[in-house]
Amino acid sequence: MKAHLRVVGRKTAEGDYEAVNYHRFADDIVITVSGHHAKRGWAERALQRLQEQIAPLGVELNLEKTRMVNTLKGEASGFLGFDLRRVRKQSRDGQFTLMTPRKKACKAVNAKLRDIIAREGATPVAELVKRINATLAGWVNYFRVGNRNCTFSEVRNYVEMKVRTGVGPLG
Repeated sequence: MKAHLRVVGRKTAEGDYEAVNYHRFADDIVITVSGHHAKRGWAERALQRLQEQIAPLGVELNLEKTRMVNTLKGEASGFLGFDLRRVRKQSRDGQFTLMTPRKKACKAVNAKLRDIIAREGATPVAELVKRINATLAGWVNYFRVGNRNCTFSEVRNYVEMKVRTGVGPLG
Protein backbone atom coordinates (compact mmCIF):
# COMPACT_ATOMS: atom_id res chain seq x y z
CA MET A 1 0.00 0.00 0.00
CA LYS A 2 2.80 2.41 0.94
CA ALA A 3 4.49 1.87 -2.44
CA HIS A 4 1.19 2.47 -4.26
CA LEU A 5 0.72 5.79 -2.48
CA ARG A 6 4.31 6.86 -3.18
CA VAL A 7 3.83 6.21 -6.91
CA VAL A 8 0.60 8.20 -6.94
CA GLY A 9 2.29 11.10 -5.10
CA ARG A 10 5.17 11.19 -7.58
CA LYS A 11 2.71 11.40 -10.48
CA THR A 12 1.51 14.75 -9.12
CA ALA A 13 5.00 16.14 -8.52
CA GLU A 14 6.21 19.38 -10.02
CA GLY A 15 9.92 19.32 -9.22
CA ASP A 16 10.35 18.74 -5.48
CA TYR A 17 6.77 19.82 -4.81
CA GLU A 18 3.97 17.23 -4.75
CA ALA A 19 0.45 18.57 -5.24
CA VAL A 20 -1.07 15.49 -3.59
CA ASN A 21 0.29 13.81 -0.46
CA TYR A 22 -0.97 10.75 1.37
CA HIS A 23 -0.46 10.54 5.13
CA ARG A 24 -1.20 7.05 6.43
CA PHE A 25 -1.13 5.39 9.82
CA ALA A 26 -2.44 1.81 10.08
CA ASP A 27 -5.90 1.96 8.50
CA ASP A 28 -6.29 5.75 8.73
CA ILE A 29 -5.33 8.09 5.90
CA VAL A 30 -5.42 11.80 5.13
CA ILE A 31 -4.96 13.09 1.60
CA THR A 32 -3.69 16.65 1.32
CA VAL A 33 -4.00 18.53 -1.94
CA SER A 34 -2.42 21.82 -2.94
CA GLY A 35 -4.74 24.79 -2.56
CA HIS A 36 -3.48 26.35 -5.81
CA HIS A 37 -6.36 27.31 -8.11
CA ALA A 38 -4.88 25.14 -10.87
CA LYS A 39 -5.43 22.09 -8.63
CA ARG A 40 -9.23 22.45 -8.33
CA GLY A 41 -10.92 19.07 -8.54
CA TRP A 42 -7.74 17.22 -7.58
CA ALA A 43 -9.09 16.21 -4.17
CA GLU A 44 -11.96 14.32 -5.77
CA ARG A 45 -9.58 12.70 -8.25
CA ALA A 46 -7.14 11.79 -5.46
CA LEU A 47 -9.94 10.09 -3.53
CA GLN A 48 -11.02 8.22 -6.66
CA ARG A 49 -7.42 7.15 -7.33
CA LEU A 50 -7.08 5.93 -3.74
CA GLN A 51 -10.22 3.82 -4.14
CA GLU A 52 -8.82 2.36 -7.38
CA GLN A 53 -5.49 1.55 -5.71
CA ILE A 54 -6.97 -0.21 -2.67
CA ALA A 55 -9.74 -2.13 -4.47
CA PRO A 56 -7.36 -4.87 -5.80
CA LEU A 57 -6.16 -5.33 -2.19
CA GLY A 58 -9.72 -6.16 -1.11
CA VAL A 59 -9.98 -2.95 0.91
CA GLU A 60 -12.87 -0.50 0.82
CA LEU A 61 -13.15 3.02 2.17
CA ASN A 62 -15.62 3.55 4.99
CA LEU A 63 -17.74 6.18 3.26
CA GLU A 64 -19.44 7.14 6.55
CA LYS A 65 -16.06 8.25 7.92
CA THR A 66 -14.76 9.70 4.65
CA ARG A 67 -15.13 13.44 4.17
CA MET A 68 -13.61 16.32 2.24
CA VAL A 69 -12.39 19.34 4.18
CA ASN A 70 -11.37 22.62 2.57
CA THR A 71 -8.90 24.23 4.97
CA LEU A 72 -8.66 27.26 2.69
CA LYS A 73 -12.25 28.03 3.70
CA GLY A 74 -11.42 27.72 7.41
CA GLU A 75 -12.67 24.17 7.84
CA ALA A 76 -10.83 21.90 10.26
CA SER A 77 -10.23 18.19 10.25
CA GLY A 78 -9.35 15.63 12.87
CA PHE A 79 -6.79 12.87 12.46
CA LEU A 80 -5.48 10.46 15.11
CA GLY A 81 -6.42 12.72 18.02
CA PHE A 82 -5.23 15.95 16.39
CA ASP A 83 -7.19 18.92 15.05
CA LEU A 84 -5.73 20.17 11.79
CA ARG A 85 -6.55 23.66 10.57
CA ARG A 86 -4.91 26.25 8.37
CA VAL A 87 -4.09 29.55 10.08
CA ARG A 88 -2.39 32.77 9.07
CA LYS A 89 1.22 33.26 10.17
CA GLN A 90 1.62 36.05 12.73
CA SER A 91 5.10 37.22 11.78
CA ARG A 92 4.84 37.33 7.98
CA ASP A 93 2.62 36.60 5.01
CA GLY A 94 1.44 33.09 4.45
CA GLN A 95 -0.32 30.32 6.28
CA PHE A 96 0.57 27.06 7.99
CA THR A 97 -1.22 23.99 9.30
CA LEU A 98 -1.89 24.22 13.01
CA MET A 99 -1.90 20.75 14.55
CA THR A 100 -3.23 20.63 18.10
CA PRO A 101 -4.54 17.86 20.37
CA ARG A 102 -8.32 17.52 20.05
CA LYS A 103 -10.49 18.58 22.98
CA LYS A 104 -11.62 14.95 23.28
CA ALA A 105 -7.98 13.87 23.80
CA CYS A 106 -7.53 16.49 26.54
CA LYS A 107 -10.72 15.39 28.28
CA ALA A 108 -9.60 11.76 28.09
CA VAL A 109 -6.21 12.40 29.71
CA ASN A 110 -7.84 14.59 32.36
CA ALA A 111 -10.34 11.81 33.13
CA LYS A 112 -7.54 9.26 33.40
CA LEU A 113 -5.58 11.54 35.75
CA ARG A 114 -8.70 12.22 37.81
CA ASP A 115 -9.22 8.45 38.20
CA ILE A 116 -5.61 7.92 39.26
CA ILE A 117 -5.87 10.67 41.87
CA ALA A 118 -9.33 9.64 43.10
CA ARG A 119 -8.25 6.01 43.61
CA GLU A 120 -5.20 7.18 45.53
CA GLY A 121 -6.50 5.98 48.93
CA ALA A 122 -3.59 4.45 50.83
CA THR A 123 -1.20 4.61 47.90
CA PRO A 124 2.15 6.12 48.87
CA VAL A 125 2.66 9.57 47.40
CA ALA A 126 5.78 8.47 45.50
CA GLU A 127 3.76 5.74 43.73
CA LEU A 128 0.94 8.18 42.94
CA VAL A 129 3.38 10.69 41.44
CA LYS A 130 4.96 7.87 39.42
CA ARG A 131 1.54 6.91 37.96
CA ILE A 132 0.66 10.53 37.15
CA ASN A 133 4.05 11.12 35.50
CA ALA A 134 3.80 7.93 33.43
CA THR A 135 0.35 8.94 32.14
CA LEU A 136 1.49 12.47 31.33
CA ALA A 137 4.72 11.28 29.69
CA GLY A 138 2.83 8.99 27.32
CA TRP A 139 0.31 11.67 26.41
CA VAL A 140 2.96 14.37 25.95
CA ASN A 141 5.16 12.10 23.82
CA TYR A 142 2.26 11.32 21.50
CA PHE A 143 1.16 14.94 21.04
CA ARG A 144 4.62 16.57 21.00
CA VAL A 145 4.70 16.65 17.19
CA GLY A 146 2.04 19.35 16.92
CA ASN A 147 1.51 22.93 18.06
CA ARG A 148 0.56 22.30 21.62
CA ASN A 149 1.80 24.91 24.10
CA CYS A 150 -1.66 26.14 25.14
CA THR A 151 -3.06 22.62 25.38
CA PHE A 152 -0.12 21.36 27.41
CA SER A 153 -0.51 24.33 29.76
CA GLU A 154 -4.20 23.52 30.23
CA VAL A 155 -3.40 19.89 31.12
CA ARG A 156 -0.56 20.94 33.44
CA ASN A 157 -2.86 23.41 35.22
CA TYR A 158 -5.53 20.73 35.57
CA VAL A 159 -3.06 18.25 37.08
CA GLU A 160 -1.69 20.85 39.50
CA MET A 161 -5.21 21.77 40.61
CA LYS A 162 -6.28 18.11 41.05
CA VAL A 163 -3.13 17.23 42.98
CA ARG A 164 -3.57 20.21 45.27
CA THR A 165 -7.27 19.57 45.93
CA GLY A 166 -7.53 15.79 45.54
CA VAL A 167 -4.46 14.28 47.16
CA GLY A 168 -3.98 16.21 50.36
CA PRO A 169 -0.54 17.13 51.68
CA LEU A 170 2.37 15.85 49.61
CA GLY A 171 5.11 15.61 52.09
